[in-house]
Amino acid sequence: MSTWLFTYGSSTDPDHFAEDFGKPEAFAAARVADYRLAFVNYREAFGGGTSAIVPAPGAEAIGVAYRITPEQHAKLAQADPDYALQPIQARIGGETVEAEVLLPRTIHGFASPTDAYMARIRYGLTGFYPVAQVDAVIRAALDRRWLFDGLPAQWAADAQPRMEYGTLFRRLLPWKGGVRTPWGGAVATIAPGTASELFPHDEEELAFVLSGSGSLRLNAHERAIGQGDLIYFEPECEHVVTNDQPGEPLVVLFLWWGGADGVAWAGRKI
Repeated sequence: MSTWLFTYGSSTDPDHFAEDFGKPEAFAAARVADYRLAFVNYREAFGGGTSAIVPAPGAEAIGVAYRITPEQHAKLAQADPDYALQPIQARIGGETVEAEVLLPRTIHGFASPTDAYMARIRYGLTGFYPVAQVDAVIRAALDRRWLFDGLPAQWAADAQPRMEYGTLFRRLLPWKGGVRTPWGGAVATIAPGTASELFPHDEEELAFVLSGSGSLRLNAHERAIGQGDLIYFEPECEHVVTNDQPGEPLVVLFLWWGGADGVAWAGRKI
């Protein structure tokens, strides 16, 4: 017995759906009340967030419904271990039908999608809805406030710093599953009598001393540093920060941008 499947992401393109799961028996524009499109759960395979619909009283998620066979249903159920089929009511034309929808098993947080991923969703939806309406839906999905109740935050109690580059390193940005930025950032804690590893890189970088004191070797130059000092590192320069003071950690905020890894962030609106 065939069933209706409501789709809201890249599968809203019937040709794309047919490539992955076979040609459906029928398809039509469909809507789901009290839900909205969102981008969640950073995934390495996609280079960013992926689509979901999330509860939103008074809102309406737009998409495409497919009439699928039991064989297609079984294939969808095994398509992605991070997603599961769930029952939902969809509106097709003037009729409300019982349907199913693939949703993430767990939502870990907001994550911006890549431009290519958004373009696939836009292409699929504009085959059934006006361009202006689709663009408004995607803009709303990029608003992270729905997930954080207006307060995106990394709480200190949840931080998980680890040893990197000879320091206790707490990575701040890019924030996977949260705020996507065109720069990276971390707080490094350098224990007394230790130093950061020599690690030339192709990004530009700023170092701001939050607390403590020590010394900095920058290429052939060396000098003392302390709280409030701000240092700029050019790409590929050699720099080592040493805590040569007994009993007090040296804490430094690092921000970096550009380089080969920064190309993917170019031109994105934050």
